[in-house]
Amino acid sequence: SCLVGSEMCIRDSLTATSSARVTMYNQNGRKVLKTFARFKDVAFSGVLRKDAKVLAVGGQSGIVQLFDVKTRNILRKFALHTGAVRAVRWSEMSNLSVGSSSDDTTVRIWDVSTGNCSQRFDGHKDYVRALESSPEQNDVWASGSYDHSVRLWDARVGRDAVMTMQHTGPVEDICWYPNARALVSCGGPEVIVWDVVKGASSFNVKDSNNSNTNRLMRLTNHQKTCLLYTSDAADDTPCVDLGGR
Repeated sequence: SCLVGSEMCIRDSLTATSSARVTMYNQNGRKVLKTFARFKDVAFSGVLRKDAKVLAVGGQSGIVQLFDVKTRNILRKFALHTGAVRAVRWSEMSNLSVGSSSDDTTVRIWDVSTGNCSQRFDGHKDYVRALESSPEQNDVWASGSYDHSVRLWDARVGRDAVMTMQHTGPVEDICWYPNARALVSCGGPEVIVWDVVKGASSFNVKDSNNSNTNRLMRLTNHQKTCLLYTSDAADDTPCVDLGGR
């Protein structure tokens, strides 16, 4: 057991975002540790930083907010998006970098120390509902959109995607393999595993027949829309847990 509000308890907590509220529970989900309710509209994608000291939250208003977990005070507000922010993710490599993807079709990376947008990525043609930071490179991010595409971005290169892969429907979620050599996208009734290394070596993910040459695996035995992919593995082969509707 742990004391409510203690750093160890918060570090191992579960975070749930619903309506205009973010609630933190203990590991088994039976005890509420903290509640954040300072939102004027619907909140989305509340995520804790690895050190459990800062909570990042998107929202219907397009604002990304950072909260001090201990005091619940607002530390930063990022307000450059012009559409709802459905996905917010901390960088896997830095506590001072957080990314957001929006219904305004853009992806933005924010510098927590300065409060500025350090990079904006353009290219998606529809809502961007999935975002993940590379587990191996601080400047590399992946996003998934309702335009049916999965795009890889490198902040060192510029605003344009360095790789584009075509899913078979609106992309609901994406996830990196732990070794960052493959990426998983899910949406519609399908889950697709992409070979990121092969695609990156040529920056060309389609052959002469317009087919995806870096697709490793395609799972289609789903009768409903796949909404969520999670990885839980100690090695480079993740276990798959899928949620759908």
